[in-house]
Amino acid sequence: MFSRFLILNCWVVYHHLHTFVITPWGFFFTLACPEKTYLLNGTCEDCSALCHRQVCSAPVGACTYCVQGFYGETCNFGCPNCLHRVCDRYSGACTFGCVDGYHGGSCDLICSDRCIRGTCRQTSGHCKAGCIPPGYYGDRCDSLCSVNCKNRTCDVASGACDDCVEGFHGATCATACSAGCRGPRCRRESGECSDGCVRGWTGPTCSGRWCLLKATALR
Repeated sequence: MFSRFLILNCWVVYHHLHTFVITPWGFFFTLACPEKTYLLNGTCEDCSALCHRQVCSAPVGACTYCVQGFYGETCNFGCPNCLHRVCDRYSGACTFGCVDGYHGGSCDLICSDRCIRGTCRQTSGHCKAGCIPPGYYGDRCDSLCSVNCKNRTCDVASGACDDCVEGFHGATCATACSAGCRGPRCRRESGECSDGCVRGWTGPTCSGRWCLLKATALR
């Protein structure tokens, strides 16, 4: 690849290992640097050790390829969280995904510490295997199960309680059992009183007043 610049009325043309200088009077001569170096302002500078086989080109010492685990024009950026430490030469995007505990295109984002084994999906950051400790749910295990969930455990996707503490029912155990229930317990799904109704209350959920129903029937 050639590139050229006008310096002190002379055309300086850069190539991989040689620099050609053309003067206004037609003189033409070549400046050459040894392997693993490049010409910068008339001086041969070492190519970066991070260039594959230490091969680079003028005028900035751009590497032809990088050693494994690095990217960028002069291979000065690392990609240590990429699986096998393999990433795109220019963007740093991981080729084979991330090592456990990281996500994102360049695997530079940390998975939630509430993900089991600290593993999450590369593109979304969603936990792969569920949440730890129990008591959390959501894609990134960042939401708390309801305090009314028995043992504070719930479905990792929806937050629905596995069971309710006494006195509550519903998917997330957010609804109190009827005051007409005999005892504190009612069925989680329906709210039906487990031990029947106290005197004066009726119906599956013991939410109807018996005396009112009787008075209505006598009319």
